[in-house]
Amino acid sequence: MNTKKTAITIVLAIMAVAMITTVAMATNCFEPCGTKIEQCTNDAPTKDAVYALVIPGVTGATSANAAVPAMAFAFADGNGNGVFELGECAYVDTNAAVGPAWVEQGDIRLCGHCGNDPNTPVLVCDPLEMGNALVYPNNFGVQNIVGYYDINANGYYDIADPLYLDVSAVTVAPGAPSGISVVSVGDIRLSASAYGAAYSFVNASDLDTLFGGFQLFDPAPAVPGAQTPLVNDFNDFLGFVDTACDNEWDVKGADKLYLQQIVIGEPANAPLPLVQNTLYAFEGFVTIGDFRLYMPLNEPCWPDCGTKVEQCNGDAVYPLLIPGVDVPLTGVANPLMRLRWVDATPGGPFDPAFDDVYIETNPLSANPNRVEVGDVRLTSVCGCDPNTLVGQCSLCDVNAQYAPLVVADQLILGYVDANGNNRYDLDDPLYLDTSTLGVGAVGAGVVSINDIRLTARYSYDNYSIVAGGDDDLLGDRTLRDIATVGHPQIPSVDPINSYLGFVDSGCDGEWDPLGADKLYLQQVVFTLVGAPGAPAMNQLDRFASIGDFRLYMPIDEQCWPDCGTKVVECDVDAVYGLLLGAGHLPAPVPGGVINGAVPAMNIVRTSRGCYYVNVYNHPAGAPVGPGAVRLCDCCDTESNTVVKDCDDDANDPIILIPQTIVGYVDVNSNGLYDLGDPLYLDTGRTGVFDTNAVSDGDVRLTPRDVQGHHYKAYSIVDAADWDAGHGSGVGDILYSPKRGGAVLANTVPNVNWYLGFIDSNCDGMWDVNGEDELYLQQMVPAPAWIAFNEPQFNLFSTIGDDRLYMPPSTTPVCPQLEGDVNNDGNIDGADALLIARHIVGLTTLTGNDYDAADVNDDGNIDGADALLIARYIVGLITTFPGGVCIP
Repeated sequence: MNTKKTAITIVLAIMAVAMITTVAMATNCFEPCGTKIEQCTNDAPTKDAVYALVIPGVTGATSANAAVPAMAFAFADGNGNGVFELGECAYVDTNAAVGPAWVEQGDIRLCGHCGNDPNTPVLVCDPLEMGNALVYPNNFGVQNIVGYYDINANGYYDIADPLYLDVSAVTVAPGAPSGISVVSVGDIRLSASAYGAAYSFVNASDLDTLFGGFQLFDPAPAVPGAQTPLVNDFNDFLGFVDTACDNEWDVKGADKLYLQQIVIGEPANAPLPLVQNTLYAFEGFVTIGDFRLYMPLNEPCWPDCGTKVEQCNGDAVYPLLIPGVDVPLTGVANPLMRLRWVDATPGGPFDPAFDDVYIETNPLSANPNRVEVGDVRLTSVCGCDPNTLVGQCSLCDVNAQYAPLVVADQLILGYVDANGNNRYDLDDPLYLDTSTLGVGAVGAGVVSINDIRLTARYSYDNYSIVAGGDDDLLGDRTLRDIATVGHPQIPSVDPINSYLGFVDSGCDGEWDPLGADKLYLQQVVFTLVGAPGAPAMNQLDRFASIGDFRLYMPIDEQCWPDCGTKVVECDVDAVYGLLLGAGHLPAPVPGGVINGAVPAMNIVRTSRGCYYVNVYNHPAGAPVGPGAVRLCDCCDTESNTVVKDCDDDANDPIILIPQTIVGYVDVNSNGLYDLGDPLYLDTGRTGVFDTNAVSDGDVRLTPRDVQGHHYKAYSIVDAADWDAGHGSGVGDILYSPKRGGAVLANTVPNVNWYLGFIDSNCDGMWDVNGEDELYLQQMVPAPAWIAFNEPQFNLFSTIGDDRLYMPPSTTPVCPQLEGDVNNDGNIDGADALLIARHIVGLTTLTGNDYDAADVNDDGNIDGADALLIARYIVGLITTFPGGVCIP
């Protein structure tokens, strides 16, 4: 396709409309309250969706419920010889654990059949396939057929290595030791490479069969660092995004199936269930390196099948590798990273005119105590700016001698409590207290001359040096510990490495000395990862999350925010872990929250008939109080608002009500709670709770359309409404969202177990001013204490969660809005024309203008961007895949 012609055609076709249409950018990257998280919004991945994976054979397993069925590789054996051969059709049997051994609706083709392409689901309208007998290579459950070719010969599986299914009859090279797998005729290439297209069969003349066939290794060796024969079962690598959030594989093909790149330890499926596997941070989510085994065709918001997940892709979730803690499958433990400095005048204090500060990224190298390629500069060196790696810009400092390692050098990170709330949060500036470096300096524990500002403050840039007369030498100068309860004055209790984590862009399990990886200094929420008593399932400190400081970011990376900044909502690297009320966890809770425990939440009412989320667990008779969330219009104040001190209802006494009151109407009659089912609070205006049906006085938590009538979220049910029976007194039946639950009755867990919020300023508390986002989670599969069983769903904002409260829309402070190429505050035909002119070479966009034109944040300006801006101008979409602001 000619991209330039396509772009011009798109723009010109709408120019008559576009030139008279001016559209203001959407003011918030999250969708409004009363809506559920869907996989895509406005033809782009949903901003607050964290793409967790259902693990076949694992997810959903409880004492009362079976797990989601395991999957298997299978083929239709045309000649009945029991051997997979060229010309026979291969499938992913998506119901292998419980289904019959024949082709069924929902199975995925890995080859073409009867005019159908690979990467397509079998549907009921495919009679030539339905019911064909299937054969499983090896035995079901021990299909050790997934292998990779080590194309870059680095000794381990990474994002560059092509994947194969070793399913042919010939698996061992002539003369090779038994059990060594090789590429041979009839094997299936999963990923595209120089040797063939994705999903292609290996033929005798193909280059990857030379020399007896390229050797294949298991992507998840049992011994880290080893290249082993294929041992893991095919199903062990699989996980799918559950588009409808019904905890089932969608037989019509809406779900997305991934073959995961296992990063640490064995696959989540084997041998321990995910509840016991602390490595869920990688294997429970779509992460860099995962292979898209099946993707629905022509889905505008999702990448294509046959590709691997890369950074900046919309489906990518960003867990962090923790230096000194994680041992990836490469077999090389990520070493501790340490703060080091070069003392040009030994024996004295740190002097920024002569001395330089670094993060030493590999102290276990063959050249210890010297500056090496890959170390991170935190000060200007040899004309190179901070936030460059040694080896970038210059090699002048390579081999410079580090000052002797002193424990105190690692305890110099501190923050100033700028807003006086006695906790480290998003607003607080970070410093390196260089008074601890060397001898003879003064000012330890307070901001002082020669300290390094990590974050920008006042009019001073990030990474700048504090000088005499600077504003931050006035007022409160105390530097506090970011990760100790009570936040005492530094020196910190923990070395700087304790706060570090990096996004592994190449998915090779190692820090990249050439600078592709991203290094964060985390805003710690729980007990430090890897420390005694740390929670095994840490939804915030294991991920790039709000408040984390970008210590090193690759320069001029189009899709990624700059270094020296903190992660905020709507950033591409923000992973939305939820803080949960303490009441949802069984005691004792391992670890703890640095800023104190989060109170349990519950739903209450008042004598005025108003319903609230009681965010601080106030007792009966206590006032509603500031911060409570209104679930219906009350006192001339709209729903989805928080109570303020001066509001008329702030002092209304609380009336406690039963908490087993969340129910859904099964609108598609599938016997499951899923994305399409509306939610209600079964309150009963007469005071009769748990009536098991929609009735007078119940509260709709989501919108509902019934018999041509539209009812808004947070509206109160009237007896005459259609969902309440239209006066008949027989309303729609309410069911428990808990998996396996029948009518509502008392089968629903306490509503507190369903509540979680995004801590928008990372202070560890619900924001009484209403800046945090509150979700009523769609539990998967929702037994009691679910957070311990399926953490990838129930500690994050995921598909199906109901946005119970969203802050009023506010326009974020942006360097430039996505789509506003000419930076005039509007998104209109003038911007579309600039994109078109850039594509055909009539103008060259650079800097922020380039980022604004790259509205899908893929690093290029092309026809896809032209189409998106055209759709935006005419109102077909309301946000861009890149969000509100340029990176």
